Amino acid sequence: MFADLEELALDAANYYKERDMYKESSTFFEIVIEARTHIQKGEEMYEIEA
Repeated sequence: MFADLEELALDAANYYKERDMYKESSTFFEIVIEARTHIQKGEEMYEIEA
């Protein structure tokens, strides 16, 4: 789920960046960072369980 969100947000961020809409772009880049944080936490949980 977070991987899909990350990909979509990254596409949107790049779309707005290419159109010089930096405020909107940065909003989506923040979502990318948050999604990646959740993904990394999830990987750490699986490592602990294994």
